[in-house]
Amino acid sequence: MSDSSQDSQDSQSSAPQQQLRGVVRPASPTQDRSPNEIVRPRLEESATREAVRAADQLQPAEQPDEQPANERANAPANERANAPVNEPARQGGQQANQPPNEVTDERAELRAEIARLNVRIEQNETQLRHYEQDAAAARVAGREQLALHYETRADDAMAVIRSTSAAHAAAQQRLLAITPAPAPAPAPAPASASAPVPAAPIQLPDDNSLVKFWRALQDDQVTERVFRLDPVTNQMVEVNRDPDQPLQPNETRFLTLPDGVFWLGNYKLGSVLMVRSCYYGLFDAIINSLANAEHKNSWIVTGNPGIGKTFFSAYFVYRLFQQHPQLTVVYEPAQPGSDIRYRLQPNLTVHTGSIPLQSFSDQLSNLDPRTWYLVDGHPAGIYNAYTLLVTSPRKDILKELQKDSNPKMFMPVWSWDELLACIRQRNATQARLQAAEERFYRWGGIARHVLDGGLTLPQSEILLNLALNACNVKTVRNSVGQIAGEQDISHRVLHIKRGTPEAPRLST
Repeated sequence: MSDSSQDSQDSQSSAPQQQLRGVVRPASPTQDRSPNEIVRPRLEESATREAVRAADQLQPAEQPDEQPANERANAPANERANAPVNEPARQGGQQANQPPNEVTDERAELRAEIARLNVRIEQNETQLRHYEQDAAAARVAGREQLALHYETRADDAMAVIRSTSAAHAAAQQRLLAITPAPAPAPAPAPASASAPVPAAPIQLPDDNSLVKFWRALQDDQVTERVFRLDPVTNQMVEVNRDPDQPLQPNETRFLTLPDGVFWLGNYKLGSVLMVRSCYYGLFDAIINSLANAEHKNSWIVTGNPGIGKTFFSAYFVYRLFQQHPQLTVVYEPAQPGSDIRYRLQPNLTVHTGSIPLQSFSDQLSNLDPRTWYLVDGHPAGIYNAYTLLVTSPRKDILKELQKDSNPKMFMPVWSWDELLACIRQRNATQARLQAAEERFYRWGGIARHVLDGGLTLPQSEILLNLALNACNVKTVRNSVGQIAGEQDISHRVLHIKRGTPEAPRLST
């Protein structure tokens, strides 16, 4: 379809429909260049731009339909964007065969493309917040159908953010692959000639979501609020309490970032973090030297998939920063197919680097309480720095750190009271509360399933029956404390529990 025909269709749309879509198509990086100046795209470039085109096509639908948005528009763009960019050796060979001006042109185009994708993500994040606010207002007014309509629009906007983020990650990885590293210093001995050459770090722009999160911590923009569930009204009521004062059993602390700022820069984590009671004990067990009799410098926090281990890592960074304002964090998020790591520094900057090329290894070479290596959902590198790995109990991820008998702590599944506090904080309707309660009776305290409003009860039954039919006594026994991989569904019927939330049980 040509741009002119697209503009014609857009002009025929009503103003409310245009407002609902709210997604701006990024300009082509070659639209103002003559044909003989356009460099023929390589395989990696094509894959990246294909992901961008896939993101462009994810315009919110005119009317809500029954299929959840995250199922309609999630996987293809991620797969296409990430599949070709994880082969740095092949990319390096292609770069060596390219004329210098072509490589320079490609880097310029990729930087422009990344900037456009940042704008696109920001626009859709703003649109998402508006939809969520409109849905809440419609519910307060008793207009349930209108609220569902806005929630569907919010799901569509989130699908666009997800796909655009995949294209953004692919473009960043391609840029990192073709950006030359600084000339290495002469090796003092022949044995060091095989050591990997560190990749040149790339500073993220100020409008990047991870940068905004890091600066919000630095600028003390996190608001701590305590709520309790009123037994009479069955609503959450704010309590005026000193941050250092211990909470009562029916009270929950929430940490809130400014609008448009997300924990760890991840929109999926949102701007409000509920502090589960087990977070306090886990943090103290890691930081308190008295609990570390063997003086280990690496810890593992594991547990069932879908219980919020990534949320704990966000809380961990927040608490670390309170203790060490000059904190440096080398962070590897759970991004399947990605080889990028990030360095968050006290000077408010965030840089990207490469895991295979061991970027920022100099920061990880010393045991300094102001420097931490945080890894989520994939194997951690072996460094001398303080290390925290949060992951499901997968053998392929845990085996390296377990070789040295590093402390391993299990995060418990959620209690119904915790889930109820989270649901009530979202101002959910009675119907949604009842649906969540029924999912809790089926799934137990797996927050991902219980809090997922798009998971209908029939869908819950299907998933649970699949898990039950795929398991037997032998497979369940073999899965105790560990799962084989992403396809292992034993965790749906086997929950890891421990003594008390206040006293994590360690195993080595």
